[in-house]
Amino acid sequence: MSTRADRRFWVVLAAISLVALAWRVTYVIWQRGRIDLYGDAAYYHWQSIDLSRGLGFLDPPMYEFYGRVTPSAGHPPTYLLYLAGVSKVIGTSELTHRLASCLLGGLAVFVIGMLARKVFGRDGAGWLAAILAGAYAHLWINDEMLMSESMYVLMSVIAIFTAYRFWDRRTLGSAALMGAMVGLAVLSRAEALALFPFMVLPLALMLREYTWPTTPTLSRVSTPERTGAPSSGTGRSSVPRTYPKRSKSTSPTSRRPSYWLSSGQSNSPTATPRTGTGTNPRMKLRGARSA
Repeated sequence: MSTRADRRFWVVLAAISLVALAWRVTYVIWQRGRIDLYGDAAYYHWQSIDLSRGLGFLDPPMYEFYGRVTPSAGHPPTYLLYLAGVSKVIGTSELTHRLASCLLGGLAVFVIGMLARKVFGRDGAGWLAAILAGAYAHLWINDEMLMSESMYVLMSVIAIFTAYRFWDRRTLGSAALMGAMVGLAVLSRAEALALFPFMVLPLALMLREYTWPTTPTLSRVSTPERTGAPSSGTGRSSVPRTYPKRSKSTSPTSRRPSYWLSSGQSNSPTATPRTGTGTNPRMKLRGARSA
């Protein structure tokens, strides 16, 4: 039943993401030529083309207008490297780059739905979050404008999702994955540095006493039960002693040593002691006094 429910969630979420992607592609093609390249959008477009040609991270205006090879790191590289790959494999036109950004927007809608389901634990929450993200204009407008926010939103949501995954599975692998995704988000836009003080650092503070399963802990090695170390300042062990509980059926007579009883006497509270017989000297003395 759970497998069928999970499959239903993923199918519906994929359908919502595809609708969001279709809307982005339709809008970009419909509004083709509405926005001219200028500012950061022109920088992303031309520098990604230079990267695809093997020229490295150059200053596009200096190279295009003056032919000067001037290294530049004016913008984070993640979005530029993505567009460079698109330029190398598919094409270098403005429309191609804008449609490639639409793919990032559609993936962001999908991951937002995953994150909402992870946080709230309900399929409906994931679907609703995906619908809102697909219809939110401040997300899909970046695809047409050819801005790095398309990559920034996707990487940031993935980083937050991996943080929740790390909280559930506290392993070195999940911690490394979270760090890698935060790093990619920062390499998309510098504003993602806020994830460190507001997400990574609080997680580290809350888990500062957590011991990784692969390393032995001090409590496992040097506990007072195993070492017998006394507590500081008292000279006594800090571990309380435990004694076996006395059974209700146990009587004082049944706890007597065997040598208290003469030969043939049973170890029961109702047995009558035999005086003057046996090998126990106390019993012999008791029999002489009674005589």
